Amino acid sequence: MKRQEKILSLVALALVGFGLMATSTNAQNTPPVVTPGPAVELPNVEPPGLGVQGMKLSTLEVRKAKLAVDRMKRTKMSLVVEEFTGSFTDVAAHFNSFNMEFGAQGLDEGLNTPPISVLVLYEDPTDKAAFRMAVGLEVPADVSVKAKPPLKAERFVHERSARYTHMGSYDRLKDVHDELIKVATTKKVATARKGIAQKSRWPVILRLHDDPKKTPADRLVTQMIVPF
Repeated sequence: MKRQEKILSLVALALVGFGLMATSTNAQNTPPVVTPGPAVELPNVEPPGLGVQGMKLSTLEVRKAKLAVDRMKRTKMSLVVEEFTGSFTDVAAHFNSFNMEFGAQGLDEGLNTPPISVLVLYEDPTDKAAFRMAVGLEVPADVSVKAKPPLKAERFVHERSARYTHMGSYDRLKDVHDELIKVATTKKVATARKGIAQKSRWPVILRLHDDPKKTPADRLVTQMIVPF
């Protein structure tokens, strides 16, 4: 995916105000329509807050959430990221700088398949004006990446994590996350005697498979990885 396409993906993600439980005093009912210019010219917009969230998931989506919790397993991921503290409106600019630095360091050499874009939330963004997060790419585990500042190579190992593949607009991601937590909390009662903790942890990682500039909103594929 070209640099501008990656930026468009992250701009779109920021505009719908994914934020898991984040809020905004400038929330609007309808996100603004923004057409980004060249890669170095990023749009100046106000975040629309939570967008169309709080909607009930379909019966199929609820079943998928239960299945994701039931099938929690060990997850290992190798990423190259640029970490920063800010808000979702800062995502596009950081992804722009990440892509330029990634190419300048020659980290794209030796990658046989296009890496998948990721957004990492290191902490719960609820009611925070700024929080720790990172943008970057997932790289094959068998590829040795020598990233230099401001980039860094990170390896995440979660002993238990729920992996939910969502198809649809980004504004439903909060509902998906809430449902995973709800299912896991309920499951805690049934598994308490076995000593299995079901409390969610951070970071939460989003694997962004599609470019919303080219893919209809109802066909966007995003995988959410929630550690427990």
